[in-house]
Amino acid sequence: MLHLNATFLRRLLAATGAALVALLAVGGIGLGAVEVLRAPAAPDASALGTLALALGPVVLGSGLPLAALVGVVAVAGQWREEGEWLALRAAGWGGRGLLPALLTAALAVGASSWLLNHQLEPAARSQIRAALREGLRPAPGRVLELGDAALVADAIESDPVEGDTLVGLFFAWEEAGGTLAVGSAARGRLTDDALVLEDGVFHAPGDPALGVRFETATVPLALPSARVELVERTDASLGKLVDRMEAAGKNAGYERSVLAKRSAWPIASALMVLLAAPLALGGRAWAVAVAVLGYWAAVRGFDHAARSLGGLAAAWAPPGLLLALTVAAWASWRER
Repeated sequence: MLHLNATFLRRLLAATGAALVALLAVGGIGLGAVEVLRAPAAPDASALGTLALALGPVVLGSGLPLAALVGVVAVAGQWREEGEWLALRAAGWGGRGLLPALLTAALAVGASSWLLNHQLEPAARSQIRAALREGLRPAPGRVLELGDAALVADAIESDPVEGDTLVGLFFAWEEAGGTLAVGSAARGRLTDDALVLEDGVFHAPGDPALGVRFETATVPLALPSARVELVERTDASLGKLVDRMEAAGKNAGYERSVLAKRSAWPIASALMVLLAAPLALGGRAWAVAVAVLGYWAAVRGFDHAARSLGGLAAAWAPPGLLLALTVAAWASWRER
């Protein structure tokens, strides 16, 4: 029996690894393209390198358990087709004889998911945000592309309080209808959502010889918020946010559920591995997909109810339902 469990684990590791490679390739490219398109400024080579490295933990955060499920279904299919499952049942062992291998796989997936959700994924998302916002940092002679606007400065004056001031600034943007508007200013400064200009001129569209001088002007820019998202916060930072909100009398149910789900998802990941075995070995691989979609729907539904039910209840209700389903699947499994 030890040999059978070792064989099952070896095949499961190979199948899960193959699924992970495919998932990292497809998911990494897709997610990377989305992040680049959302970037407030065109990322340089350094930012793209940081993005490529940081995408791994983000994809693995939700992808590792799915890859493990694909592995379980694939190995179960092999065993059914090649006769190992029939031989195991004929020997009187049945699927429960594979519990050591399944528990080992579930523990490994759960532990890896715990590390990813609590540590690696928040840090990686923070790195992605920082790398893509690095393109907003001005440099002398460097063209900043900010949505429909572009600007370049001759020099940069740094101030720890006011931030960077752009000196000798030229800017351009596309107006409605595709008309290109251009201008220049002696000084300028980027804020969270605008370009603040001093002592400059707006040139008339289509006729650079005509222009309107100004002392100060503000050009709105479609820049992303500098606010740190919940998924980027560390556990400690997210916990402090919840405490501040509750101390101020605000409902922090959703924020608390986000923190609690970092522990609930690894538990659910391990349960999914255990649930997949009786379904796949019983010839109901389709039921694994149904269970995953049902769990996802339950998570989304309880997310919407987090402020009314409470964060802990909303986070732990889906894994609780998954536990009940897993116990029922094993209890009702007819192996012989």
